[in-house]
Amino acid sequence: IVAALKYPLASPAPVGRAALVPVPATSDPGREIDPSISRHGRLLAFGAQADGGYDLFWRRIGEDRARRLTHDGRFGGYPAWSPRGDRIAFVRINGNRSSISIVEIASGKIEPLLSLDRRVSGLDWSPDGTTLAFGDTNPRRPHSIVTVDLATKSSRTITQTASSDGDSKPAYSPDGQKLAFLRDAGLGLSRIFVIDLADPQSPIAVTHRAEDI
Repeated sequence: IVAALKYPLASPAPVGRAALVPVPATSDPGREIDPSISRHGRLLAFGAQADGGYDLFWRRIGEDRARRLTHDGRFGGYPAWSPRGDRIAFVRINGNRSSISIVEIASGKIEPLLSLDRRVSGLDWSPDGTTLAFGDTNPRRPHSIVTVDLATKSSRTITQTASSDGDSKPAYSPDGQKLAFLRDAGLGLSRIFVIDLADPQSPIAVTHRAEDI
């Protein structure tokens, strides 16, 4: 896993310009996937090959030691840090089924949150800590973005579209008032849309050419 850090150029450069310098964030053997940096920028969560599948790990950026949080090889991706950086929401897979769980990084205690008879496509934690948003790949209707209230575990469908592959990969804005997501444009291509959560019925396209995003 490589992090792209922004540093001033060593040689003189126009005001306001900087170089993105990639630096290794992990150096363990084996394949690592789905990196997620905590909001305060000091912790890294990721999946790594283990026990015939993938498990969830985390480490402090700049340290060598990674801590393992799951031990069943069923990590399905999309680690999402809580705003305080003390918990991680993530997806587990079991065949065509999936579940969303939350793990405390200090104790390793895992709390199951939601179980689905289908896969999840994307997961993010709201900045106020109250909800999770995920891409629901329900085969009976176009894929949509759904939020889950962590206190009540009730869910709410946020987006709907006629596109067969629908919406996926939600990401909250830093103030928690907007949600960005991918909307299928056919042939495996997508565009990025943004909704105001106060008026989710009016999504705005922020990219206009269908691309492999």
